Amino acid sequence: MNENRIKVENDKMTLGVSVELKNSLIFSLLFNKDSKSHLKSEIKRINNDIKLIESFKLLYCDLDVVIGLIRQSNIESEIVFNLVSKYKVTEFHARSFIGMEISELSKINLNEILIKLIKIEDFYKGLDDSE
Repeated sequence: MNENRIKVENDKMTLGVSVELKNSLIFSLLFNKDSKSHLKSEIKRINNDIKLIESFKLLYCDLDVVIGLIRQSNIESEIVFNLVSKYKVTEFHARSFIGMEISELSKINLNEILIKLIKIEDFYKGLDDSE
């Protein structure tokens, strides 16, 4: 039986690989110094992305209040301070959020993005835990 099969589901193509091949790839990744370094930087980047998306989700879910805080002050530093104080987000996350246009916010499906990022993080953590 050949376990390496191409599957097409929901317009997405995946390649099913055997457990042995998957373990072999993981092993080679873990013992290649450059790959380990790259993997760690990817995990850090993914963690930062997840924190940003979580902050955006928090602010997006309370958008009416956030808009009210923005309208209360014309000074960006005060708006950022108010968001950081009320929602316990970082200054960078608050500035990133208020820098977005409302039309961009309406296109974001934060839950879907967060779920994808968490799945990716779990995959990378699984590789990192194998050290």
